Amino acid sequence: EYNISINNRVWLRSSYTDLYSNNKWYTSKDGSLSLIDICFKEGNDSILGIWNQTELIYNFNLNGQ
Repeated sequence: EYNISINNRVWLRSSYTDLYSNNKWYTSKDGSLSLIDICFKEGNDSILGIWNQTELIYNFNLNGQ
């Protein structure tokens, strides 16, 4: 579960994640797609200012488990 916030206000709340690959849907709802890691990065751009990034790393469970 995750939220996307802008100016410290929740803009989007997470739901199930679905990805389509090789003519098949994978979803966190049925366990065919598993969140295995989260990486956080941040920096400062001279034009755009301070930024941060969150990477959600998923694993395709090809057997649907």
